[in-house]
Amino acid sequence: MVKKAASRIYLALIFLFLYLPILVLIVLSFNNSKSRVVWGGFTLKWYAECFKNETITNAFVTTIQILSLIHISEPTRRTPISYAVFCLKKKKQEENSYAVFCLKKKKRQYKKKKKQRVKIAKDTTTRRKHMKVTD
Repeated sequence: MVKKAASRIYLALIFLFLYLPILVLIVLSFNNSKSRVVWGGFTLKWYAECFKNETITNAFVTTIQILSLIHISEPTRRTPISYAVFCLKKKKQEENSYAVFCLKKKKRQYKKKKKQRVKIAKDTTTRRKHMKVTD
């Protein structure tokens, strides 16, 4: 119980360490002041200035275009891959079932040979007994 609680606290600290800087950056991106330390109020001024810059706007448009192409091409890339994975899983299941079949067959053959050995042993002891009676 204590170990579980300690591991959860440890995990929470790791997530806090990873995501807190991102959260602080998001909050401070809406700061009205030029200083990052002093809160000057809420504003969208920095985002408006960002989109006035032509280089940043071109980069944003290029990113959106690339993401659109990826989004459109994703099903055509994913379908053959998923089909291949499906076929491999099916093949593996067939191989496993064949292996199980072979093992069961060997087990049946072993039991059959064992029965034959037992039968031969019984026949041999019966013959010996019979030979002793006749001698």
